[in-house]
Amino acid sequence: MMSEIPFELFHSVGEKLLYSAHSTQTTNQSFNNSNNLSLIHSIIHSYLNLFRYSQFLKRVYEDKRWENLILQLIIKSNFTFDRLFEQRVNQYGQKNLFRVIEGNRTIDYSWDTINKKVDEYKKSLSVLLSEDDEETFCRFSS
Repeated sequence: MMSEIPFELFHSVGEKLLYSAHSTQTTNQSFNNSNNLSLIHSIIHSYLNLFRYSQFLKRVYEDKRWENLILQLIIKSNFTFDRLFEQRVNQYGQKNLFRVIEGNRTIDYSWDTINKKVDEYKKSLSVLLSEDDEETFCRFSS
């Protein structure tokens, strides 16, 4: 699919998304505007997901104008590692992310499995770092 999209058109769409993100952020931050900004960010994240396909990247490899556009889209849409990871979990779910070799056997870890582990660690760290008045003690043992 990405090998058939005219890259000039795709670049133009990216510029329009960047303009929309910028103009929505600089206008009144009403509830409706906040929903619009969230929708624009979601569209930009989908755009960035399409951009990563090798069929397309090969076609625009030497064209330096893409670097700034993609960087600005990442910044304006707050496309963090967390959002990237969530996007991949939604896209790949049960596909393997890691394969660990232990002796003669292998253990496969899917995107979903790793996501659950990351969520467990995130919740644990959140509890440890909470700003409660109670003291929290943590003991690590091996």
